[in-house]
Amino acid sequence: MTSVSCIKDPLTSNVKIIENVGKIATVQMQMYTLLDHLRNGFDADILPYGVKKQLIDSNLNEHSKTYLIDFGKGLLCGDYITRRGLLTYKHVVDSTRYIDSVICVMPYVNDSFGCLTGNGAIHIYGKYCIVKTSPVTDNVFSSLTIWKDPSLLITSDQSVGVKRLLTEPTKISSKDGFQFNGGLDQVLIRESFSILHHVNVTVSKCEKLANSSNFPQVGKLTCTKSDFSNSSEPLEVTIDFDPMSDAKQDNVAKATSGNLEWFFQIQ
Repeated sequence: MTSVSCIKDPLTSNVKIIENVGKIATVQMQMYTLLDHLRNGFDADILPYGVKKQLIDSNLNEHSKTYLIDFGKGLLCGDYITRRGLLTYKHVVDSTRYIDSVICVMPYVNDSFGCLTGNGAIHIYGKYCIVKTSPVTDNVFSSLTIWKDPSLLITSDQSVGVKRLLTEPTKISSKDGFQFNGGLDQVLIRESFSILHHVNVTVSKCEKLANSSNFPQVGKLTCTKSDFSNSSEPLEVTIDFDPMSDAKQDNVAKATSGNLEWFFQIQ
């Protein structure tokens, strides 16, 4: 994530914090689009040539199958995200009880799973669960940590509802968009061993548009920061993922705090 505007102190630290909130929010949503494709059988649309997918466990009584996917040292996926390392996920389906869920656990083992960006690798570990509540809606529960380098560790707990935006009125496809609504995302950002930032994030209709490769593209997050490392006052900030109001896939977001605003890019 790279700032594209100049902000003078004392907001420099806050700018960095809010941009990292935008980063973890994007990673949370990118995990959803990957796992949604896999559970719906859209493997060819998102898994790249050369990826290794292996069935490692099948339980007929639990109606579940567990898969291991090996992205190696880095492969460009169908959503234009370069993923690396190993990912294990469990798909549970029982049509008699209307169950269609995914449980994905990414252990912290040599930073085995992550993404490659223009600014280096992002390592991802934790747990991600999708529970279907209707043909077009899901509940998502996750606890993820992203690690960029020794000075930046971001941990996030999320619980949101997801609504599928159908490209075709009666058919679920890989080209559908998504709308993330409600929930509270609690984010902990560790800049160093002694500096911690706690941020509460309210999700307000963040969307992945139909046919778009990456997201969020439209929507807002409202963040309230409380620093327990010093006596600073909480900072209330709104992140807008479509600041130009044109719904274009430009990966530019805008943060607003009172009368101040700044723009930054999500990579």
